[in-house]
Amino acid sequence: MGPVDFTTPGIYLTFKDGARLILDHDQVEDYARCFLNDPAKVPEFVKQAADFQPCDICPQRDSGEFCHALRPVLPFFDILDRYASHDSVHLAYYAPDKTVYIAETTVQQALRSISLASLMYYCEMGRGYWKYFYGVHPIMRATEAVGRVYLNIYYIFRGDRGKVKELVRRFRDDISVTSECQIKRLRLICKTDAFLNAFAKTQVIAEILALDPENLLDVAIKEFASRPGL
Repeated sequence: MGPVDFTTPGIYLTFKDGARLILDHDQVEDYARCFLNDPAKVPEFVKQAADFQPCDICPQRDSGEFCHALRPVLPFFDILDRYASHDSVHLAYYAPDKTVYIAETTVQQALRSISLASLMYYCEMGRGYWKYFYGVHPIMRATEAVGRVYLNIYYIFRGDRGKVKELVRRFRDDISVTSECQIKRLRLICKTDAFLNAFAKTQVIAEILALDPENLLDVAIKEFASRPGL
């Protein structure tokens, strides 16, 4: 697929036909601005629709801006018209500390990475949980990301199971609200169901946390412990 020159932190995707999509802060903002200002893509009646507004729990709801979490998702609109969800893609995440994480994955899984980035870096509510995302990056498997989030919560509350349980519950409830709002928002501007269906399948973190995160962590630890040594 050829080398990729990393210039700024962000997600870099290279598709099987050589096409590339770079999702760094500036390009996401530029694309979102053009997309949201194009009446052919977002008519005025859509902008005024209740479902297009920021979530009720959003700290920036009264700012007059469109939902920030929507921005990194918009460049993918054209992608699913050109590629199947199972098509391969080379995905790299260039972190702010200049660490590069690389994965050979599918368009569907790449969309999951965008969904996680949207939650961590753009969603105003998600960013309120920033300290619990320490060590999490968009290319992580969902189970790994959840395990790390849970470990962070457990550490910050010094193992107080009551406080851990309450935070996990609140986190799950808040993220469930923002995910549902995002789906409603996307439904207003999606031309086909392909993107919407693909994006809906990425909303897994809150669902996994809703299960038994302690058991999930125990399983992960046992899996790690069973691996052969280096």
